Amino acid sequence: MPTLETFAARFARCVSLFRDPAAKDEQKAEFRALLGLLHDVAVTLRVSAGRLEVNGTPAGGGGGGVVGLLQRLDLHGISEIALPRDPPPAQLFELLRVLADQPGLEDVPSRLRGAGVDRIHVTQAPALPPPPPPLPPPSRATRSHRPTRPALLRRSRSAPTASSGANRGRTFGRCRSRACRW
Repeated sequence: MPTLETFAARFARCVSLFRDPAAKDEQKAEFRALLGLLHDVAVTLRVSAGRLEVNGTPAGGGGGGVVGLLQRLDLHGISEIALPRDPPPAQLFELLRVLADQPGLEDVPSRLRGAGVDRIHVTQAPALPPPPPPLPPPSRATRSHRPTRPALLRRSRSAPTASSGANRGRTFGRCRSRACRW
């Protein structure tokens, strides 16, 4: 009887082989082995706290393959996959093909339903909560408590001055330049 960690490693390897179009013979062999493991037992894969659980048991001994599977499940936003005992090969094949593919406009459950998969159930991970709304602008009472600029830095309300550098603060009336005369 194969262990649950063996199943996790086989499933992860199968998904990674489906990503390699040149590995057709290895894909077939691994797919048949996976079907053999599912012949007598139903399996639930669940992502919990960044770890993979198979039928409620943590599957950490699968090595890099399980980590790769976790990354694929995270990429597709999947929190759980429920595989029935003796699933139809075409439906399992479609699940592996969708997991190996890049995410599209539709989520995985919609893509599987569109392909006629009805015995394998995939649960999407809950969406992240929306960001908090922006803070309201401060009220007038809050604005009055804002520190004021020192008296030396305030501009005086005197007559307009010419450019700050050339006329050194003189008003237009006292400017002798031709550019200042109108």
